Amino acid sequence: MQDILDWISKTGIDRILWATDLDLTVLDAAADPSKVTAPQEVEWACREIDRLTKGRFFIITGRELDYVDKVFPNEPFKVSAEYHNMVRLDASGIRDLSPRPQWGLIDPAMDKIVAANAGMVVRKKPFMRSIHYTHAPGLKDFNVKAKVQGQFQRLLNKLEKQTKQKIEIKDGGSVFDIGPAGADKGVAFRDILKHVERLQAGPFGLIYFGDSPGDIPAAQFVKSKGGVFVAVGNDQRVTALADFTLADPAACRALLMKVGGVTPGRFPSPAITPGSP
Repeated sequence: MQDILDWISKTGIDRILWATDLDLTVLDAAADPSKVTAPQEVEWACREIDRLTKGRFFIITGRELDYVDKVFPNEPFKVSAEYHNMVRLDASGIRDLSPRPQWGLIDPAMDKIVAANAGMVVRKKPFMRSIHYTHAPGLKDFNVKAKVQGQFQRLLNKLEKQTKQKIEIKDGGSVFDIGPAGADKGVAFRDILKHVERLQAGPFGLIYFGDSPGDIPAAQFVKSKGGVFVAVGNDQRVTALADFTLADPAACRALLMKVGGVTPGRFPSPAITPGSP
């Protein structure tokens, strides 16, 4: 953690554009994906980091926007949701960036695939279908996983023929994230940077936190701009790109709280003060 704190201090917290994934980066896994929660201290810490960075704290997630607001009920954070198909980047409100897929045409068939694989769970969102298989023991077999993915892909091919909208499967690590093609977390960070540059004078030090292959496009974009990527967890596909690593979401939360000056049950008292060196 200290190496990341040193980078933050050297860069200057007031010059940083900070973005993070949520699930398995900041938040722990749950058997029921809809019941993931965050300690209130983490919300305080994120709010304080937003203040310290002069409004440049963003969440980039495959989750729906309503989920983010449920996890953090007291602060309307700036969010790119559902792999950058829906955004809330400022006070102007929520915007859809893509047409919403006609899920009703294939939902019944998708539900049958999920029901046939014990432990698999589907989360239905406006733009996406996220098929969680962390607790589906059958999919630990690569051949079974490939077969199931092929079943979903055939449904998506059918949907494209019917609606002319291309839908793709994104590798979320232990999730089939299914949504409109062409949107990813790299595009999200690019658009966030453009949005910030229209409002504030740069340059900015970019930092992104993520844990899964779905975070790789954002990591690649940040690094291409001279920023740093912090990998959370031990997925070697992700850690291979990392400038820094954190062992797990608990370590990431500890970093957020350290930077935000938060301890359990206490209001923020920043550990890092604004002012570039």
